Amino acid sequence: MQKKSHLFVFLVLFFVFPAPDVFGQLRIGVIDLKKVFDDFHETKAYDAKLQGRKSEFSLNKDKERIKYQGANEAYRKLARQSKDPGSSASAIEKAKKSADEQWLEVKRIEQNLTQLDRVAFQNLQSQRERFREKILNRIMEVLRHQAKEKGFMFVFNISSEDANRLPIIAYQSGNPDLTTEVLNELNAGIETE
Repeated sequence: MQKKSHLFVFLVLFFVFPAPDVFGQLRIGVIDLKKVFDDFHETKAYDAKLQGRKSEFSLNKDKERIKYQGANEAYRKLARQSKDPGSSASAIEKAKKSADEQWLEVKRIEQNLTQLDRVAFQNLQSQRERFREKILNRIMEVLRHQAKEKGFMFVFNISSEDANRLPIIAYQSGNPDLTTEVLNELNAGIETE
């Protein structure tokens, strides 16, 4: 509530008693940060790295799944042998013991699969967040440089959406768009395909 009252007081003072030449100097620019983020060469490189890591995790999971299927099939075979009425009592007892041991192996592999999924998800999520932060910091560094160089007081992201996926900036016209300049600076020296 106190923040709202401070904001209201600031807005009243700003618009009722503006400094004489504030509006003459107020320069506003826009940028499509989503486009910059998506078209930045480092984003594409990091996406490729993450995809490689995802494939690596998937390959490890496939190997573990094959082990699981083999162990499960071995368990079922031993379980059938332990119930074979044509087998001797010692053979049935030996098959039951082997089936119990094999069941423990099946459960161990099952736990490994669950843990592999959890660890892979956490690692990928952590890497994705680090990559995203690094890329956004680089983009913001270039954006700040461009904005200062061109004398902008504000630069609004025209690709922003609210919680209902509606655009935050519903209309803008004639404001200089920094998207291309920022992208060009970020991708400078990179050959396009």
